[in-house]
Amino acid sequence: SSHQCILTGKKFNPSINYQIQKKLQERTTPKKADTDDVYLLIKATFESEDEALNMAKMLSFNKLIGCAQIYPLNTFYMWDDQFCNEREYEMSCITRKSLYLSVESFINNHHSYNLCQIIAVPIIYSSNGFGDWINSLTDICED
Repeated sequence: SSHQCILTGKKFNPSINYQIQKKLQERTTPKKADTDDVYLLIKATFESEDEALNMAKMLSFNKLIGCAQIYPLNTFYMWDDQFCNEREYEMSCITRKSLYLSVESFINNHHSYNLCQIIAVPIIYSSNGFGDWINSLTDICED
């Protein structure tokens, strides 16, 4: 960005600086998702890694998501006036905005929790071709 600068030392090589400057000038603005084809990052937590893995597989198999990542985490919350500290697994997955309700319903119908966390965050920028890839993996008939 215009607020960053490259600091150099005694072994500074002008040709490398030129190459860096040239690459910065060639860099294009990230592709903004079209309003008709908006993508979401959906996050849900699970009791076990196996449950999160199985959910990711089922969602992928049913072409409801393009991809998923699973991370272990510690979750802190209040439940029935008790402080809880649990080891959980978070699944982050990417899909089309138009598939959110189907993904939410699928997770709720196959989840071990009575009340599970499902949140969605809009993706407003993506690298070139990424949206096309998500579309190809979630190519289902939508009502």
